[in-house]
Amino acid sequence: MHRVALAASVVLLVTASCSTPESSTTTLAPTTTPPSTAPTTTTTLAPLPFSALGTSVAALGSVPDGPSLAVGIGRGIGAAYDDLAGGIIFEQLVDGVWSSWYLPAGRQEPTEFSIPGARLGDVDFLGERPPTAALWDETTLILQTVKGGAPEVLLRVELPLPDGDVSGVSLGGDVIGVSTTEDGECHDLTLLSADGELVAGPLGICSAFPVQVTSNADHAILLDAGASTRVIFLDLATGEEVARWQVADEVVSVTAGQETAIVASPDTIERVDLAGNREDLDWLPLGTPVFASELRAPVTPSDLASLGGVSIPVDCSATGLPDPAPASGLTPAADETRTAVAAAALDCNYWRLGSLASPEFDGPEDLALTMIEREANGIPVMADIANTLGLAHGERASLDGGIEFVWPSILDDEPTDEDWELLRLLYNEERIAEWRDGRAPFDGLSIVITEDGAWTELGGIPEG
Repeated sequence: MHRVALAASVVLLVTASCSTPESSTTTLAPTTTPPSTAPTTTTTLAPLPFSALGTSVAALGSVPDGPSLAVGIGRGIGAAYDDLAGGIIFEQLVDGVWSSWYLPAGRQEPTEFSIPGARLGDVDFLGERPPTAALWDETTLILQTVKGGAPEVLLRVELPLPDGDVSGVSLGGDVIGVSTTEDGECHDLTLLSADGELVAGPLGICSAFPVQVTSNADHAILLDAGASTRVIFLDLATGEEVARWQVADEVVSVTAGQETAIVASPDTIERVDLAGNREDLDWLPLGTPVFASELRAPVTPSDLASLGGVSIPVDCSATGLPDPAPASGLTPAADETRTAVAAAALDCNYWRLGSLASPEFDGPEDLALTMIEREANGIPVMADIANTLGLAHGERASLDGGIEFVWPSILDDEPTDEDWELLRLLYNEERIAEWRDGRAPFDGLSIVITEDGAWTELGGIPEG
């Protein structure tokens, strides 16, 4: 099975669109009475209109048409928040260990932030403190002011939290929203003061993701754990559900803004407010979003900034190659996929290339990462893909009884002399002779696309 390695992040403007509101139905009472009035917040920055910071498998653009940032090879990106002052605080996964990093405005390289192994939960104001990052692991909460100072480590066993593990933390005004879970599937919420004292909870709710508290602490935002995928707004002053809105069937993250829910799905990032108004980010073909948060201040890193790690190769073997000539005899769907794969290779867009592989893909498990590593080692895999798709194709029967198109055409059910002759454009005579005489199996680059347009195979990738 194919999966794309997580790599970096994207910042884009959201375009506005509206949907019909859905009525609220259920009332959820907390098990401990919350305060009669919601805590106030010291936040003075207004959210940017319709904007979000979203992490994906692609790259991070600080602003539309601005510089592009990329995380190094082998690093995965998770949560990311702006620091309310032009910088970015984000978490990355390296060799199975999470760590948080800070790229301030104008800087070129991030620095490690807080305690390795902890997950990044939120960045916001908390009480009278300056902007603060909240981190967590199953047994610990960590509060750290963004601009310096030692982290404040709060142990779960010393906090008024229910049984189970900490599964998330969010900040809102004067409260810390701590999500806990006993089964990993049902997340409850407890509200603590900035000093770790009990404010309310556990609320007796079940969210499919860790519960989020809005920046002004008026509402909690959760995702329905039932059959329907709905984002729910819970009034923290009364404990009542005040709205629920249908969202995408497959959700990868839910975070809270000032009074909005930021919902990321594999295809889009959607912002939903209390009244059901929506703004959609039409996600560009740069990979699958894995997290999104509300962007509250423009992000302004240095033009030379990166997210750290080993850089993606500057040179690419496919640079300057011509587009493959039009092909005849393909189905429209197969021809569209051939064109898209060739274009991604010629553009040296590793993440776009990886996103084109089908779920049944037979090839490198982390396609984008594999291509980057090979190119970094001087192996011209991007050029090989583009050149192979420039050859004639063959046809053969697929296992499901349909037709699949194969490159090069010598993989056809009945290859001809002409098919073998075409290989001379890419391979030397000695290798071709060994393959044709049966002295060696074909181990050159091979590509298979089904008649329905699914890219199902990439073979013959050299070892790095």
